[in-house]
Amino acid sequence: VPTAGLNLGFGPLQVLCRTGGSVAVGSCANLCSTSNSPYGIAVFTLAPTRNARTSGMVSKKEVAAAFLVAAEALGVEGEELGDLSACLASLSEDELAFFPKGDNKAIIKFARSACAKASAAGPGVGSAAGPDTSTTFIRDVLLAQPANVMNLFSVSQAGLDQPLGAKLPVSSWALQALGSGDQTDDHELSKYVELQPQLTVAKNAHRLSLITAAALTGLFGQQEGSEMMNTIRIGALVDTPLNFAAKSLGLPFRIDRNTADQPGATARLLRPDFLFWLRNILLFKGEEKAASAEHETAIAELKSKMATAWNPALLPGVSLPCMFAYAAAGSQVQFFAVTSRDGAVEATPVSDCLHIDTPLGRIKVVHHTFKVLQAVAAYAPSAPDLSIALGQVSKALTLNGSFLSSVTVFPDFIRKHVNLSQLQGGVLDHRALVAMYHAIGHVRCLNLVRLRGDGGVSLQDDGTTVLHLEPLGLPLGLTGRQAVEREGSLRDAVRGVLTALVVLHDAAPADCPLDCRQPPYRLPTWLGSHILDQATGRFTCESDLCLVAEALMSHLPFTLSDSGQRLREQLATRKLPNARVVLEHEWLLAASP
Repeated sequence: VPTAGLNLGFGPLQVLCRTGGSVAVGSCANLCSTSNSPYGIAVFTLAPTRNARTSGMVSKKEVAAAFLVAAEALGVEGEELGDLSACLASLSEDELAFFPKGDNKAIIKFARSACAKASAAGPGVGSAAGPDTSTTFIRDVLLAQPANVMNLFSVSQAGLDQPLGAKLPVSSWALQALGSGDQTDDHELSKYVELQPQLTVAKNAHRLSLITAAALTGLFGQQEGSEMMNTIRIGALVDTPLNFAAKSLGLPFRIDRNTADQPGATARLLRPDFLFWLRNILLFKGEEKAASAEHETAIAELKSKMATAWNPALLPGVSLPCMFAYAAAGSQVQFFAVTSRDGAVEATPVSDCLHIDTPLGRIKVVHHTFKVLQAVAAYAPSAPDLSIALGQVSKALTLNGSFLSSVTVFPDFIRKHVNLSQLQGGVLDHRALVAMYHAIGHVRCLNLVRLRGDGGVSLQDDGTTVLHLEPLGLPLGLTGRQAVEREGSLRDAVRGVLTALVVLHDAAPADCPLDCRQPPYRLPTWLGSHILDQATGRFTCESDLCLVAEALMSHLPFTLSDSGQRLREQLATRKLPNARVVLEHEWLLAASP
């Protein structure tokens, strides 16, 4: 039965013929099984032999490279990327013989088919039938809290190489992919992995067993390549187990990675390659480099990029936990505890330098990732609530899905990327925006956000604008005390806001063309009924002045002077026509004590 030129799909070839005929099975194929049907049809299940496939075989390195290209071309990312990587890593050489090189869509379809078959076959191949118990096993056994859980406020010298609540389970059906036989009898590996565990909840942990098998086989852990290749290699060992286990524990978490958007080149230099937040607390990060020679560079960047779990100014008096991190360079991975005290940053090793071109090195990375999550889960009940996540990218899209803006929070500035052409009303263009911020920069006001000193604003090739803004002072209500403690400080703040409004109003139309009295145009921060024009319902220049009175000059911790009270009343009742006129008011011309 010839197999050349046939599209075999995924798995062995089945040949049907009448029982009266004959089938020659020579050196080109292995006869796996035969069966007869009551209709006089014989079914021969054939698998190509190694000799027959020598010319068309693909190595694991070729599979990894082709899958990388296909995933990037078709936008496969996130959790699915990790799942597909793990499934491909667990395939045997016989199964990889049918890998469709050169066709990106077929490659992704092949990987998805492999995952579907692994999920379907898991309960019945080499393990007791039953539902997947991975979540239960992770929650109740693997990440139960023994005495050796690391404390996020003191770095243990023992590091992460301590036992979990149990060994990582791997069933025989998953180990069929190893090719060279059972590797769990290795003395060192046996400290971390248990073959076909007898505990029922571990024996049926099929999803977790697949993750373990993927680490043992290491489809993406055999060779060094590009930084993107390293991301996929690490993803199968860190992202996939971390994501699955954190979901199993019900933690409020987010995982993110840097993406190669062209306008974000500066941001990528200042943001870790891998980030994990519990709520909005950055507790785990990673730096990844293509070559092993860059290991020290990756470690240095762990100390220079976002070295604290949050901006200390946001929670004064609250102790900062340490942050876990890994440096991955080529085939080397090492874990660290990053601490920052009085501006001095230290990265203390909490693991050996692991080599992910070996099964032991890959299994240790998975094990250590679970140990990190174990410590994070122990910290979760006492973790503070934060409204701002360091390193988080918040994106906004238009109604038709076009990019509108994104905001990224860095330790000492905020990066805003905005498509001004998509803003409703077209109030500002790039030139007017630059003029406004440059005008603000000449005003001494500690409560204004202004352009950062490195230039701060740039126009991208695609017409979008990138702003680097630095807040001078702290967000309202986050300091534990009143933002404005005396009248002189209030005068500076009002003067600065009005200066910005002059530039904004000069560039804006006379008033908003929309009736803003109804949602979604009316904002919940507009508390007074007098904010909008009573006749038209539009937001006007006087509306901005009303907000100055309401948001800045009300509910003060001191009694405002008579002159200040008169200004507040005039602003709130729309007695002053514009910000330029307001700046000439006697209260604002007085010296600030």
